[in-house]
Amino acid sequence: MLGGRPRLAASAFRAAIGAHDRQGRPRQKGLDVWLKFRLGEALMQSDDMAEARVAFREIMALGPAAKAHNGRALAVASEMHFRETRGLRDSKGLQSASALFRQAQDAQYVRHQPDEALTLYRRIAADYPDSNFDGRALAQAAGLLWFEKQDDNGALEAIDQILQGERKNDLWPGGMRAGAWALFTQGRIREAAGDRPGARAAYRQLMDEWPDARDHDGKPFAPRAQQRLTALGGGP
Repeated sequence: MLGGRPRLAASAFRAAIGAHDRQGRPRQKGLDVWLKFRLGEALMQSDDMAEARVAFREIMALGPAAKAHNGRALAVASEMHFRETRGLRDSKGLQSASALFRQAQDAQYVRHQPDEALTLYRRIAADYPDSNFDGRALAQAAGLLWFEKQDDNGALEAIDQILQGERKNDLWPGGMRAGAWALFTQGRIREAAGDRPGARAAYRQLMDEWPDARDHDGKPFAPRAQQRLTALGGGP
């Protein structure tokens, strides 16, 4: 995000885009995309969320071709910001939600305080719906409940909340979808509990809805889901 004076920065990026157009130079798609992305960030910081969405939507429309002149891929970051501008009314809300998420992760991974982390993740889900933080917070909570608390029912309840509405499309910076993670984890939990039909249903839904989804390490979920289906055998 930008520091300093975001409204002046937004004006500067608009001017750069306009000057680039007026000079009649050959189009430099990477430079165009980078300027548009920086404009979107400046608009977010100046609380012009509607105009920021316009900028990010244009970049999202390019798909994998949305790359800056330095080679940086911008499609995922643009969609993340687009989703944030839909769920958060101003830059103050974005800063608050982001800070709370970092605080929860610190409690989980650094200070090893799972109860505190769970409380914070649940607060994020309640206070910042449709913000690109609520689905991710529920995924973190589900992981804590399953791995550290051995609370399968609690984890499945959190996963069910992720799969409702837009939460399932929440993105991590690396591009992992909350819904894809939720379905794969739901399959593993049900499989471990002996619920083979439930596990198969989760893996199949993952493969149908997000065939190209990847995990935090960039590894595709679909082949792993297919491996689990093969191990579980046939049947409904």
